[in-house]
Amino acid sequence: MLIALIGFGVVILSTNLIILQTSVLSRLLRLVQNLENQRNLRPDQLEKIPSSGNDEISYLIQTFNQLLEISKRNNEKFMKIFRASPTAIMIVKIDDGQISEVNSGFENLFGYTAKEVIGKNITEFGGWLLGADADKIM
Repeated sequence: MLIALIGFGVVILSTNLIILQTSVLSRLLRLVQNLENQRNLRPDQLEKIPSSGNDEISYLIQTFNQLLEISKRNNEKFMKIFRASPTAIMIVKIDDGQISEVNSGFENLFGYTAKEVIGKNITEFGGWLLGADADKIM
């Protein structure tokens, strides 16, 4: 009788683990993979993560999607201001010094087009673009 109860308990435990794996862990894994795939994208390139259900994971995904929409709207506002500004502005990635954006004010002041500078390292243009901060990147 005791062996039968232990066997029954093992079957129930195994069944619960399988259910947990298929319903929760696999969804968490898909969520993590989706986030990992989007990690290095710009805000305007990020995509919503599909969600269904009313559990904690679905709530987490829905919250991410809401934050993503807010981030996209804020990025759009920033880019409108950035592009419309007559002041020369350049966006440079701090970690590697790569130029990711310049506005028309920059093009007018320095004579370079966006195509000429985007993707290049700021050090290619010498310290004159950086001024006092040149030693931080060079």
